[in-house]
Amino acid sequence: MTAGLGPPTDLAGVHRSFRAAGRMPAAACAYGLRGVYDLSDLSWRVAVVAEPELAELLLDRYLRPQEAEGEFGALIEESVRGYLERGRRIREVARSAHVHVHTVRYRLRRFEELTGASLDAPETVVELRWALAARELGTPPGGPAGRVHGGVP
Repeated sequence: MTAGLGPPTDLAGVHRSFRAAGRMPAAACAYGLRGVYDLSDLSWRVAVVAEPELAELLLDRYLRPQEAEGEFGALIEESVRGYLERGRRIREVARSAHVHVHTVRYRLRRFEELTGASLDAPETVVELRWALAARELGTPPGGPAGRVHGGVP
């Protein structure tokens, strides 16, 4: 069973709290979670589930350009994901992937070349995390079937 909690509120704000609570189960289920969740538990991931059109736009912008690279494109995505998950610490990414630091740097540089985006730009990091979260979910609810790859995080 999965349920959502809205924020505590007075009587005038009950409708907003109810609406927020109603979005939690769909988001939690999309991420393969069961239990009771509120917005502080799921944070921005609720929006990833609720905005499939934006997810598609960001997938097109940041992840699909690498698909033309074949297997190397998957390695680029793996390095970019590791880079963001490990607080942009290249040495940790290299260590966890069992590759040289220069290999990770090359893959990150190639990502920037393919997308025209800078991994130093905060907006890129936010949008890229969104795209990666959408990729993890599979096809966003209401999105085009078969366009997004991956499984539940």
